[in-house]
Amino acid sequence: MDNLGLFEPLISHLKGSDVEIFAADLPGHGFSDHVSWPWNYSHSELPKYVFEILERMEYTKYHYVGHSFSGSSITPSLAVSSDEVQSYTILDSHGVLTVRDDTYVKSQRENLEASYKSRRVEKPKEYSREELKKRLQKSSIPPDFQDLWLERGVRWNENKTRGHFSRDVRLNGNMFIPNFPSFLGRADHLLEQLNIPILRINGKESLSGQPRPFGGVDPRIPNMKDFDDEGILRFSAEFSKKANVREIVIPGNHHFFLEQAESVAKEIEAFWVSVEHS
Repeated sequence: MDNLGLFEPLISHLKGSDVEIFAADLPGHGFSDHVSWPWNYSHSELPKYVFEILERMEYTKYHYVGHSFSGSSITPSLAVSSDEVQSYTILDSHGVLTVRDDTYVKSQRENLEASYKSRRVEKPKEYSREELKKRLQKSSIPPDFQDLWLERGVRWNENKTRGHFSRDVRLNGNMFIPNFPSFLGRADHLLEQLNIPILRINGKESLSGQPRPFGGVDPRIPNMKDFDDEGILRFSAEFSKKANVREIVIPGNHHFFLEQAESVAKEIEAFWVSVEHS
C-alpha cells in the first residue's frame, strides 16, 4: 500500500537495460484518484487496473515487477498471460493471498459492502510533518526513505506544513480482503500454469518473520483473521520450488529494495537480459 515514489531509487539504477520503465500509483495511493462504485479495492480487482494500463499504453510485451500486495494480486492473472508477459519479478510477496473457505462468503459480502457504503472523508484531519512521520515510523520503510514516501503519500496544505495521508480511507477496512477462496492457495493447477520466467527476491528479515513475514500475513491482526495463513505459506513454499523460479535473498526487511536499490537493480537487469536472450 505504498506509492510509486518508493520505486524511484530502484528505477534510477535500472539504467543498463533497453527497457521502458513504467510505474503507476494504484487507485487510492499517491496522486491517483480513489475508486468508486462499481469498482472496489481488493486483490482480485488489481489485475483489472493493470490490464487497463497495459492496453492504454499499448504494451504487447512486458516484464512485470510487483511488490507485496501487487505480487499477491497479479500472480493468477500472469499465469494465464504467457503470450504477453516475458518475465515476472516478485518482491517480498507470497504470490497469492487467500481466505479460509469457511469465511469466504462473509469476506465477499464485506468487500462488496465496503465498496458502496464507503465515503471519502471531505475534510480529513491534518497533521504536522513530525506527527505524520511518527505514524510512518511504525512501518517497515527505512528512516532514510520516509521523507520520500511522504512527498507522494501525503496531501499537503499550500505551505506544506500540515497534511493527511492520501490513502483511500477504505483501505483501512475490509476492502483489501482477497476474493480468492483458500483452495486456490493449494491448487496444483495454478502452480502448473506459472511457467513464465520468475525472479523471486525476498528480504532476509522479512523471510525470517521479523517483524512479520512478507509485511503482514499474520492472523493475530484483527483484519487478517480470515486469511488462510497455512494455505498461503504452503503455496509460497511450493512456488519457490518450481524449476522456472529463481529465488534470492537480500539483506533487509519488507522494503529491502530501498536501501539495496543498486544490488536489486543489477539482479533484475541480469534477469531481464537472460530472459530476452533465451
